[in-house]
Amino acid sequence: MKRIAALLAITALVVCLISPAQAEETDWERVYAPVLASAAQLLSCENPEEHVLASGEMGIQEIRMGTDDAPRKVGYAFQDLNKDGTSELIIAQVDSQESEQSYGKQILSVFTSIQGLPHLLAEGWARNRYYLLSDGTLLNQGSSGAAYSCLGLFQLDETGTSLNCLDFYFTWEENNEIVTYYNTDGTFEVPHEENQRIDLDFPRMSEILEEDAQPISLTPFAFYLKEEHPSLLVAQWNPYSDVENCVIVSDEKYSTQIVLCAYEGQVTEVQLLRLELEEGDNIRFKQTVLETVPSIEPGNPLIVQLAFGCTIPNFGVRYTDDSGVTRAFSIMQSGMDGSLLMTEIE
Repeated sequence: MKRIAALLAITALVVCLISPAQAEETDWERVYAPVLASAAQLLSCENPEEHVLASGEMGIQEIRMGTDDAPRKVGYAFQDLNKDGTSELIIAQVDSQESEQSYGKQILSVFTSIQGLPHLLAEGWARNRYYLLSDGTLLNQGSSGAAYSCLGLFQLDETGTSLNCLDFYFTWEENNEIVTYYNTDGTFEVPHEENQRIDLDFPRMSEILEEDAQPISLTPFAFYLKEEHPSLLVAQWNPYSDVENCVIVSDEKYSTQIVLCAYEGQVTEVQLLRLELEEGDNIRFKQTVLETVPSIEPGNPLIVQLAFGCTIPNFGVRYTDDSGVTRAFSIMQSGMDGSLLMTEIE
């Protein structure tokens, strides 16, 4: 019972820290640091095809592959989309620049913060575009061919954790004829019980909605790269099929592989930890060092094979950033979207 009480207490504390009353004091750049650092490295690296793609980076990689001036072509902004006191992170393509301010309409990704951790809400790329409309809703325009296109209107829900579909239109080819369907759950398929076949000038509807797309004031990543940030370690699922160098923490039947990626600079004195929750009213972990790695450098991630615990973190990492600060984190799979969550621990 003490453990459960402690978990509830820490959750309540985190929620309070990001409540509307505290929103003005929140450093959103720090909250979204893992997302910003990874995107900045992707936009500035020499070999973008070798970058370990994180959530929300497909459209960013498309732009990086098409230009050498990518840090000026992509920017970011913080906006509270549902007025709940939590600012979302919007990463978008830069369309124009006036004086020192950049603007763009086509959104590449949208993140929110859930209990202080970044959570992907939407991801856009060339054939799956997102725009912000004047009423705060997100317009999604997608296409998988001449006969298969979609228009969706989405709104961040009151809890701030997911997007609700308001209206969804899509075209489909049937008997050599392109027809339009409508539903309110965002399903792009036929047959589907919620679909309603409607008469609609789909191209004109698309034009009308896109005309309401709002320009977003953006900070280009070129400016982010000029600022000094302490080096950062981020955990991601391992995307490589051919693995040669891997630290095996566990070879159990249900073990899996992750990569630890360094951003902003190398991290040193990296220690892989086994975590055991200690008894008491506060959440504290006994930390046992399993492996030690001298350093991890940007572009050269460390692959680790391990087995995660079910509900309580059992694995973590401790490292020293390039400012000399040593930090420790638990690493666990999110029950919401399957991503990896790093939570700082004492």
